[in-house]
Amino acid sequence: MSSSTQPIDPERFTDEWIAAWNNHDLEAILSHYDDAVVLRSPTAARIVPGSGGVISGKEALRSYWTAALSASPDLRFTAGATYLGADTIAIAYTNQSGRHAIEMLRFEAGLVMETWIAHGLF
Repeated sequence: MSSSTQPIDPERFTDEWIAAWNNHDLEAILSHYDDAVVLRSPTAARIVPGSGGVISGKEALRSYWTAALSASPDLRFTAGATYLGADTIAIAYTNQSGRHAIEMLRFEAGLVMETWIAHGLF
């Protein structure tokens, strides 16, 4: 949340982000991410063999999420808490299976540059 741009509204971002995922609207999801985004996720490690869970670049993210959404046609998130940091938002959510996750998103110029996902172990 660079001082040269309008700060991100964490509640609005969370609502839009969750709605885009629940609608399986890949273009709406991707609209929040910079072309040079880097994502780190244990799910990426499973869906993209050899990635080590790291997906770099918006086009690679598009390919990954296309495969992930195809593999989980019933995917649905329910938002929990949203946390605001200096240039980050962390979103706690639960998926359709009741599995908890937290996603930390770091912003520059209003777009997500880096994101880290951690899944609950139980």
